[in-house]
Amino acid sequence: MLNKIGEFLQSEKRLPIFHDDPEYSKFWNRPDILFILVFSIALALRIAQFFFLRTSDPSFNQLLYEVDTKTYDDLAQTILAGDWLLRSVPVHYMGPLYAYFLAIVYGIFGHHFEAAHAVQYFLGAASAAVIFLAARSWFSNRVAFLAALFPAVSATLLVYEGYLLPESLIFFLASLVILFTGLAGRNPDRWWYWLLLGCLLGFTAIQRANIMLCAFGIVIWITFGLDKYILRRRSISIFLFILGIVLALAPITLHNRIFGGQWTLITSNGPVIFYLGNGVETNGRFNPGPIFEQHSKEVAAGTTTWRQLLIDDIKSDPSRWIALMFKKTYLFWAAYDPPDNFNYELYKRFSPLTHSGQFSYYLVASLGLVGMVAAWPRRSFLMELYLFTFIYMISVVSVLVTGRYRLLEMAPMSIFAGVALWKMVSWIQSHQWRDLTAACAGVVALLFLLNIYSLEPIPVRMNDYGMLARYYDKNGNSAGSIATMQEAVRIFEMAPKGDSLFEDTRKTALFFGRSQLARSYIKAARWQDAKSVLELQMRSDNDDNSLASMLVHTYTQLGENDQAVTLARKMLNKYPDDPKWQSVVQATENLPN
Repeated sequence: MLNKIGEFLQSEKRLPIFHDDPEYSKFWNRPDILFILVFSIALALRIAQFFFLRTSDPSFNQLLYEVDTKTYDDLAQTILAGDWLLRSVPVHYMGPLYAYFLAIVYGIFGHHFEAAHAVQYFLGAASAAVIFLAARSWFSNRVAFLAALFPAVSATLLVYEGYLLPESLIFFLASLVILFTGLAGRNPDRWWYWLLLGCLLGFTAIQRANIMLCAFGIVIWITFGLDKYILRRRSISIFLFILGIVLALAPITLHNRIFGGQWTLITSNGPVIFYLGNGVETNGRFNPGPIFEQHSKEVAAGTTTWRQLLIDDIKSDPSRWIALMFKKTYLFWAAYDPPDNFNYELYKRFSPLTHSGQFSYYLVASLGLVGMVAAWPRRSFLMELYLFTFIYMISVVSVLVTGRYRLLEMAPMSIFAGVALWKMVSWIQSHQWRDLTAACAGVVALLFLLNIYSLEPIPVRMNDYGMLARYYDKNGNSAGSIATMQEAVRIFEMAPKGDSLFEDTRKTALFFGRSQLARSYIKAARWQDAKSVLELQMRSDNDDNSLASMLVHTYTQLGENDQAVTLARKMLNKYPDDPKWQSVVQATENLPN
């Protein structure tokens, strides 16, 4: 097998910018060995991660109804039940590729989440090996090996690959896109490379539509970066590339037209996502607020559209939107991983391989940005790689920044990070201390600047803790649920004061957090603790039915029946027509004093 891999690795035309020295080490001139080594390291870490999560993560083999994991699982089971064309989904709102992937896994192994996790970890290990192959299209074996180590050991990828989310599949496909970009550029006469490149980009876009913007970058590169080839060959290459995209997307577009009656290219969530990332109340990441909820009702009623709402918001305050673009650009590279309905910052704690976030996205980004500068003198040979990196960033920043959306940038940035590491090693060997000092200073400066959280008073969301607490509850672990909500409430209580919008957000979060914490105390029969939390929250929300109901119940469990009667009568005076409080008053009045 090693011989076959070696034959393939040596068969492709290459233009490595940093050459391997045959006299320096025979090890670096064995790409087959390096390929197997990268894959083995990545797979070994993922096997260990699988068992760590299996024993310590409360969400392992658990699903909650309101998160993407449940949606994908339901779609996969719908497909297996016989609805292979997903007629039950007239127009796709979420990319269906991952649902079909899960359906294949379930069809082979049965409806077992562990099987899906195992396959995703295998794809993660394969992605590292693919990055090694891709990097060899432009750089030496040494650079390629260093580049591949980043996705092999990255805590960010290890975390995302451990959940029923499409990130492992998308990252694998994006790595293949970069691989075939390099292969097609080095071997432009092989027409099937261009066709495969288009198909791979199209398949990736089915699940992560914003990557379609990179198609324009590839067309620009073919047109101007391959100008040494005759116009006819470049035209054929562009045609085959676009044909590949069309072949990949056509089934999805036709599905939307036939079953939904709409000419929707991939998914219908584009306008909503754009508004979430650019509307008047956005912070640049996934965080719907009260204005969004109100606009949702207006759009559902047909009185307006998301597109018109976004245009109106931008026109009303262009400077706000421009500042938001800078903020989102920072968030795209920053250390903090912006969540949507999955919070990397919370779930990395469940494994020693990821707890400290080693080799995370932002470390790769910092090294990669320095590597881009180091490789800039040979930019004419790297146009396609620079274009992909830059355009994909634009495709995310123009919409909204989440950790899941920006994750694909790790593929090209790992290659540039490998360049940075190898250049540093070569400068040490050649005693070029000035260049080494400048590069190290650049990395340290970026690590510092990208780790500033001043853009957000609280870089976490109460709902993320609430979902984690519910996972603990589903496992019967009330102590874990209580500890999770105690941590969340403490974070929001100790946060420094912000503007009025933030204070409104904090007030809502503390209401949710303390309510959830009280429920956890009640389930654990810790009545005194429940009483303390509920009385504290009732000071600011003394009209809330749910809080009052829990507090009345808590009083009765503690034998404080007079207080229960007093609170029940107070709520009945506020809601005299509510039959619930009428019955509660009657029940509490019959209790002994």
